Formats: sequence, C-alpha cells, structure tokens
Amino acid sequence: MRLNYSLRRTLTLIVTVLGLMSSLGMAVASATDTPEESEGQQASSVIEGSTGTNDNDESDTSLLTPTPSPATTPGNALSTTPATPTDSSTSAPSPTIGETDDAEPSSTEPAEKPNKQTSHVVRFDLSDGTPPTQTTVQDGTLAGPPESNPQREGHRFNGWTYKDQVFDFRIPVREDMTLTAQWVQDTDWQLSPDHGPASGARLTINPPSSKEPRFSHLESSGDQLIGQTSNGGLYTWNGAATPTSIPAPSESRNAFHYLQAGTGDHWQAALGSDHHLYTWTVKQPSPTIPDVTRETLYTSISTDISHGWLLAVDQQGRIHTLQADETKTEKAGPRLSEQAVVTLPEQAHATLVTTAADQALAVDTNGQAWTWNMTGADAHATRISQPADTPIIQVESVGTGFVLMDTTGQASYLAGDKTAPSAIRLPDDKRPNRVSSSGNQVLITDTKGQIWAWKPNSTPTQVDGGKQSYIQALTVGSKTVALNLQGELLAWSTKQQDRPVKVVVTKEPTLDAARFDDQPMTLTRSGDAWQADAPARPAGQATVTISGKQDNQPFSKSFTYTVEEPLARAAAPSPTYTVTFDADGGSPRPGAQYVPSPYGRVQRPTTNPVRSGYLFDGWFNGRIAYDFSKPVTSNLTLTAHWTLDGQDTWQIDPDRGSQYGGQSVRITPPLNRGIKFNQTSSATNLNEEPHRGYSLAIGSDGNAYAWGSNQHGQLGDGTTSLRRAPVLVKKPDGAPADFTYVQVSAGGYHSLALGSDGYVYAWGLNSHGQLGNTNCGDQTTTPARVRDPNDPTNQYKGLTAVQVDAGALNSMALGTDGTVYTWGSQARGWNGTVFTDRQPVPVPVKDPANSSNSFRAVQISTNWSFNLAIGTDGYVYAWGYNNFGQLGNNRLDGPNSTVFYPTPTRVRDPTCPMDASCGFKAVQVSAGGWHALAVGTDGKTWAWGQGQYGQLGNNSIDNACIPVLVCSPWGNGNLNATQVIAGPNDSFAIDSAGTAWAWGWNWHGQLGDGKKTGNSPNCVPVKILSAVHISAGYEHTMAIGPDGDAQAWGDNIFGQLGNDGIFSQTSTPVPVLFNKRPVITRVRFDRSPATSLTINSDGHSATVVTPAHQPGMVTVTVDYTLENVRQMPDTSLSYLYLPAGTLLPNAGGAGMMLTLLTGVVAMCGIAAQRHHRQSRQLDTSLE
Repeated sequence: MRLNYSLRRTLTLIVTVLGLMSSLGMAVASATDTPEESEGQQASSVIEGSTGTNDNDESDTSLLTPTPSPATTPGNALSTTPATPTDSSTSAPSPTIGETDDAEPSSTEPAEKPNKQTSHVVRFDLSDGTPPTQTTVQDGTLAGPPESNPQREGHRFNGWTYKDQVFDFRIPVREDMTLTAQWVQDTDWQLSPDHGPASGARLTINPPSSKEPRFSHLESSGDQLIGQTSNGGLYTWNGAATPTSIPAPSESRNAFHYLQAGTGDHWQAALGSDHHLYTWTVKQPSPTIPDVTRETLYTSISTDISHGWLLAVDQQGRIHTLQADETKTEKAGPRLSEQAVVTLPEQAHATLVTTAADQALAVDTNGQAWTWNMTGADAHATRISQPADTPIIQVESVGTGFVLMDTTGQASYLAGDKTAPSAIRLPDDKRPNRVSSSGNQVLITDTKGQIWAWKPNSTPTQVDGGKQSYIQALTVGSKTVALNLQGELLAWSTKQQDRPVKVVVTKEPTLDAARFDDQPMTLTRSGDAWQADAPARPAGQATVTISGKQDNQPFSKSFTYTVEEPLARAAAPSPTYTVTFDADGGSPRPGAQYVPSPYGRVQRPTTNPVRSGYLFDGWFNGRIAYDFSKPVTSNLTLTAHWTLDGQDTWQIDPDRGSQYGGQSVRITPPLNRGIKFNQTSSATNLNEEPHRGYSLAIGSDGNAYAWGSNQHGQLGDGTTSLRRAPVLVKKPDGAPADFTYVQVSAGGYHSLALGSDGYVYAWGLNSHGQLGNTNCGDQTTTPARVRDPNDPTNQYKGLTAVQVDAGALNSMALGTDGTVYTWGSQARGWNGTVFTDRQPVPVPVKDPANSSNSFRAVQISTNWSFNLAIGTDGYVYAWGYNNFGQLGNNRLDGPNSTVFYPTPTRVRDPTCPMDASCGFKAVQVSAGGWHALAVGTDGKTWAWGQGQYGQLGNNSIDNACIPVLVCSPWGNGNLNATQVIAGPNDSFAIDSAGTAWAWGWNWHGQLGDGKKTGNSPNCVPVKILSAVHISAGYEHTMAIGPDGDAQAWGDNIFGQLGNDGIFSQTSTPVPVLFNKRPVITRVRFDRSPATSLTINSDGHSATVVTPAHQPGMVTVTVDYTLENVRQMPDTSLSYLYLPAGTLLPNAGGAGMMLTLLTGVVAMCGIAAQRHHRQSRQLDTSLE
C-alpha cells in the first residue's frame, strides 16, 4: 500500500510538471512581442518573483531561503542622523545606507509593506489569587515586566515563567501570553521551641530559606560571564570565584531591576527598568549612566560589546550607535561617544540589535533583519533575504557574521558581507530552540534541551552529556556554562560533559556563636540546622542571641525564650512535634516545622524542590504519600519522591516534514509518574435520584482527582460526563500557581476541598445551598470559594478552615480558629424528603454553654442526619436528628420523628448515662447515616445509633443511644483502633497493626470480605486487608495500602471504583487505575487524520504517517485511552510542515523527484528563453 501511494503521488507530480512544460512550450511558440516589450516583461518577471539573481552576486542562498519578494529586495534606504550637529556648509552628507553594489537597481516606488502589525495581550498572573494585570504590546516588539517586582507576604519573588519555563524578555512577542509569577517561601532564622522548662531544653536553630537565584539569560565574552536572574538581578562570574552580584545604580529608585545586560572583556553594560543605559568596568561594578546617553530612554541594547561597539534602540525604534574608547577608562567604563542615530527605512521600528566586528544587524518589529557597516560616512546596508512570514526572533554574533533564528525554529548563518543567510542544520533534524554567542562559535540548544557547538563552515557537535535538559548555554574561558530548566547555573569542561557542576551563587549562612542571656552555648550542626542546649534557670523571659555570617556579611539576631513555671505533677505538657524534610538531592530543602499537639497539622511547603533531571512527585513518609490534612502525632521526616525527567511529556519524532505528507512519525506518551494518593473520599449519596457513586482523592503532587458519577458536575473537571478513571479536578480560577489541594470530601452530589491557601472550595449540586455561595439551585462544575460568613457578598473573600466534611445535602468546616461552621440542609435520612431549612452561606454553630458565642472544636464529621465534633475540651458533641439515638444522649425519637436539634450536646459517658454533664471523650469521631463511631481516649472502638444492619459491631442489631464497645473479631474483648470510618450503614476501622476491619450492611459487597449478604446484618468485624487509610461511601469503599496504592470495592455501575475492568460490583478489593500509561487510538495533524497507526513493539508508542498539509506549524491532536477509557485528547505537540522547496534529496522518493523535476523545469525555461532570443535575432537579420 505504501509503495502504491508513493508511486501515485510521484506520477501526479510528473503529470503536473509535464503540464507546466507544455504550457511553457506554447508560450515560446507564440512569442511575438517587440524587444522593448520583452525586456519590460523580463524586468517585471524578476520583480514579481523570478530568481532575480545578479550574475555578480556571490551570496550563499540556503534551500530554506526563498528568493526575495519586493518586500525583501535589497535597496531600501536606511538613514542615519549624525550624533553631533555641524555646519551644513562644511558637513558631509548624512550617511545613507542604500543598495549594495552588486544589487539590482530598486524601483522608485515604495516596497510592498509587510503584513499589518497586530497587537497582543500580555497578562501577568501574580499567583496570589488576585486577577491578572495585563498590557498590550505591538506584534514583534518586546514585552517589559512590570515596573516594580510584585510583593507577596512571606514569599520572595523569583521571576516570570511562560509555559513552565523562565521567560526571556528579549524575545519579541508574537502571540497573546500569560506570564506567571514564581515565588519562594521566605523564612528568617527560627528558634524552636521558644519556651521550655526551667530544667533546660534542647534548642534547634534553623537558617533562612535559600536565596539561590534563578537565571533567565546569560551572556559571555572571553573569561567574563554576566547572568540575568528571573527577578531582574545581575551576577558576573569569571569561571573561578563565586559569582558577584551587580548592585542597583545609586541613582535608581527602589523598584529598580535590570532588563538586559551585555559584557566585553573589560567593561559591561545593562538596560535598567527605568530604560536608561548603564555601564561599568569589570573590576569596579558601579553602574552609572554615561553622559552621552543620559537624555535618552531605550528599549533594547546589543549584548556583544567585545569589539567596542554598543547599539541601543530608543523608544521611537531608532538605533543609537555608540563607540567605546577603551584607552580612556572612567569609573563607569570606557568613554562612549555617539557616532550616529540610525532610522530604519519605511518607518520600520527596530526591536533587536547586535554587532559583529564593525558590522551591525537589526531586526524590526516585522521580524525583518537589516545589516550595515558602522564605519564610514557612506556605508551601505542590505535588507536580509529571509523566507516570507518567518520573522526573526533571535540574533547573535559569531566571529564577523551573525546567527539568526526565526519563528519556525530554523537557525541560519549570515556572513558579514552577504545578503542571504545559509541554513544551519543540526544532526537528525533536531530543532534549535535558542542560540547563544560565544566568540567565534555559537552554542545552540535544541528543543530537547541538548547543546550543540557550531562554527561557520563546520558541523555541529554535541557538547553536553545528554543526561539532562538545558535552556541556554555558552562558554566562559574553557568551560561550558548552561542553564537548566530550573534556571540553575551549571558548568563543565570538555572532558567532563557528563559531570556538570552546579555553580553556587549565594553562600549558605553560618552560625559562629549562640548565647542564652549571657551564658555561651555550644553549637552542633544537625543537617541544615544547628542545635544547642539551653541551661537551667529560673522561670521568666530569657534572650537567645545568635551570630554568624549571612549573605557574606556578619549578622546578629536575638530571640525571646520563655522559661516556664514548673508544672504540677498531675499536669503534663502537650508535646510539640518536629517535622523535618529530606529533599533527597533536590533544593531548596524546606525548614523544619514544629507542630503543637493535639491536632496540629504540617503545612505543605509552598515551593516544591527541584532536582536536575528529575520530576517531583510529592512528599512521602516511607512508601506512603503524606496526608497534610491529618493531625501530627509524632516526630517525623518527610522525604521527596522523584521520577526521572523526560518521561512525563508527550513526544513526537521527527517534528517536521514535507507539506506533501507521507512522513513516518513516532509519537510517545508519557511514562508513569511516582505520584500516589494520600487520601480518598467516597460519596455518601442520597437515594434522591438514581445516579449515585463517585470518588475523590488527593495526589502526592497536590492535585485533586475525581471519578464516577458526574451528573451535577461533582467531579469538578468542568464537565458533567461520567468518568471511569481518575481525572484532574480543576484548580480554582485565579488560584496562585503554587496552589495545591490539602483535603477533599465527597458529599451527596457535591464536593468540598481545602486549598493550600487555606480557603474552602465547593462544586457540584447546590439545590440546598450546600456550595455556600449565597444562592440555591445553580450547580457548578469547577471549584469556587465558599463565601466568608462575615462578608458573603464579596466573591474574592472566602471561608478559611483546617478541615472540611461534606454530608448528603449539607457542608461542614472547622475554621482556622476552631469555630465550627455549617451550611446547606441537614437531611433526616436516605431518601432526602425531610431536611432543615436551606442555608446558602456558612453560619457558625452556637456554643452550648453560651449561645452568644460560637462552638469551637478540634475535629468534625457529618454524613446524613447529624453532626459530630470533638470540642476543645476533648468531649464528643452531637447535634441533628435523633431517630435512632445517633446523638448519643441516652434517648431516641423514633424513625418517623422530624425533630432537629440545632445545638451541640455532649455524648453521654456510658459509665454514667443518666448524668448530662458526664460526657464521653474521644480522639477521633466519624458520623454515619444514623450511627456514629469513635476512638476513645482508651484506644477502644465505640459506636452508637442505629444497629439494624449490625453497624454498631457489638454482635447485636439493636439501636444504642449511648456509646457501646465494638466487639473483638475473635469473640472476646474489644476492637482497638487508630482510625474509624462510618459509612451510611456500614463501619470500618484500622487497628494499630494496620489491619482494616469491616462490619454492617453488605448489599453490594462494600465490606470487601468477598461476600454479598444483602440486608442480612454483619454484627462482628471481619478482616479485609492491610491499609493506612480508608473511606466509606454509600455503596462502595476505598483504601490506601501500605504500598501506597489505592484499592476499591463495592458497587461500580458508575465507575466509582476507578477500575473499568469491573462493570457492576465486586466484593473484593481491586486497584484504582491511577497514573496508568495512555494507549494511542488516533492522531490528527491540524484537522487531517494521520494514517497507518501502528503500536510499536514497546507497547506504548505509536507510529503514524502524516497527511498532506499547507506549510506551517500545526497542532497534533492525540486521542488516547486509559484502561480502555477514552480521555480528553492531548494537544501539546506541534509539527512543522516545510514548503516543497525546502526538501532535501534525502527527504524520500517524492522529495528527490520534486527536486529533480524542479531542475528540469528550470532547464526548460532557460532553453525556451534562448530559443526565443535566437528567433528574434533571426527575424531582425531577415528584415
């Protein structure tokens, strides 16, 4: 088939060419024009698109460089204005750059204008929840960052990114874009604990967070490097010592930062955010505005200043030519003199400029390149020949010539005395991404992040080890220096390409001494921190003073330490737990956290560590992804989990080919990541309608995932489509880039989440106001903030909390100050026909001791008919309906009662149930449909409420209106547990050995013991599996095992188990199919489908054949499935269709044939022209 296809295409080409030749023959035969007419036609044909090549033109024209159109024909004047006015009678004419000596004379008519400029919107997303700001820039111009770097409390600004990479403001804007602010958590020196007993204590002193900068661009000259950081700072480096920070100019304002910088061997220059030009010497970095430039504001400068020339583009798009006299060095660098002010022709505005020896090159806002010689009053310049609609976006000097790169990723070389560049080709058709000048060579970084060195008239050679990706590289002396994807500076020698060394920019702070009041303490190093022993002393305030070096400067800092009064024997202080972080080779390493007990929680570090060549999967405790929503109960160390980089993105190879198609292309899906769930939540559902069953989870990457029924948008993926495999829950609109989810809770048909910003979010059904957004009835398919109870009409404010729980029609949250909030409606039972009044915004629950105050708690739980909480006094409180004794107050109202109790009351102590003041204490509670579970302070499992299905686990089906002990599975004693989970009619517990137990209703096999017992009660716990976490829904259950993998069992008619291999239900655990490998089912190039899709021998990549398409970049759409479930198509890949004229003879049979036939046509044209001339001469001689 492939042979037939190629043959048919080739035959089509031959027929087309034969038709052209036939037409050409007829034109020759009918030629009867006069000599004048013939010459006019010949001239016209040159202007309208023939080769138009002068016989004396020696330019090297690449196959990728088409013949200049009128808009690119040399001969458009470039005018310059003298720097200093002189007497007009004696002055020489202003230098005018016209056509080159060997160019065809240009028409007096103005050249055809390029396409009209368009404007683009550049948005700046501060990643702090506020709406993005935006600015409009003209197509082809540079976008400048905001005048002032943004501020965020507790964080340090770390630059702007675009598509997850550091954005280089030197690249002209060609599309709308959103730039995202990156932040690093900014911490100071910390002392922990800050209080202790009079007998003394061990103190830990943690250093500030790392201030290592993130670089966005590098320039070098000889042994000198200047690097620009993503937040506008500058550092210089000579390849040996620690990089030196360039200070802000003394005459600048506080918000000053640098926009561009360049270096020579002895002096350096930079463009400031005030748009002034600054220069300084390498040995004395004190940036100063040169006198000659003080009155002018600039938008861009040339960065290769090694030859003494400096070009600067002003705000009108004119180019100022500055020359340095290095024999007259001042404090600010060599003395600069302005030689000329150059205006590009046709009112074009310059954007980019660079120099090579005495030659200058500029790129205008249309992406058109110009070059001219900067010496002499009568210099000539040329418009550079370049393909149509392929603007130049990068220019660098190399030796006496230039390297240019256009929007298609094609790099080309322009010799200093030529008018047309020649293409630079990387091996295996690799595509350049960035070029950087390094004296007589350039280093090219390809789209895969590999580095290639190239010199004119040579073949590119790879100069990196190929083990990680880079965004830019150049040479400093004998070293190769590169930026990795994280903006870190790495260097290596020629013989150590596979062993790059990180260049440390900022020195770590050190401690030299510590004193407790006036008494010295001995310091010992412990990881990144220091420790010291506080001496014994009387109760009161003490001062801890530390001293050392920070930012290479001496420092001293003091802390207040409280020495506590001796405690009575009966009282025991609540311990403070230390949580440390092991970045496992990554950086930065978060500082230790000191979490108070009980119920204190670790804050997930806002800045993820980075590790060269790896992707961060999250924080783990052993093999288990850590759940940041759970209270800390002991000291622990959380370790970063990593996956090798380069395996988590879609890839296409090759990424370019002929416009005629027929190219074999390999598409590889991403590999599995090491991301695991740290918690799950199963929907509690009501039988209000037949659609029920969905699941939520939090991944170790901080994302929320959802699957199952979705008729009300409760999955939060922006749709109402059922999902049988986990999909990402969308992040809230306007959420900061470092936003993560901390906790999720699945309700009836709505979902709640707690974000890393502390706010509560909700989505899904809103029939009873359960979304807390001030209205009832409008469902939402993406997360939105629950409103602030104190300002509910302000959509930008919200409720902050530390825990959330979603019920059937109601929602519940534990505020950051311990206040308990509820909203929505409390349903009496499973059918949802009896419920409380709708409450569309959170309201605080009243304190039972004083109704004018709010009730405060440390843990909450809700489900169908009632609410539970552990108060700050340690007692269990309940409120809601009490049909089956679920309030635990030693009474029950009966199944038909509609009485609702809105005020929390203590659950009775089973040893004194008649005394209302004698309450029951617990360390964890869980509310079911009509029953409750608790882990008592004695570690035993307790239950109360409905017992019809055996859900109380006490070997009885009777209801209990006070707590009763859950039986031991072995028939004697009681079940001790560390975690309990109440489903609507079933119960679960995890004991101290990590074994999960289940009892209660088992209609759909939701107990997971391999049985389905219908309505028959299961009154005694049965063993299921080993687990660290479990969640119970209406008809299905989920757990996370000790290996970190999630499993599920029960009903699966709506895909709530996340395993498409089960279509109805299962009574034994099956894996949740999370983080599985995609299977490619279809590929489209733009809108045209690829053919011959074949899954390769590796079992996951696929090979397809490209369809024909017009030249240009197109989006590649990949349809794929996960475990036979169709997913949203991937559109991250691009493919470049090259014009037919760019095909090389090795581009396949058709490419070879086209090249040959093109030659045939050209030869026939020449023969026809000669025949025509000979005929005219013969006619003239006969006359």
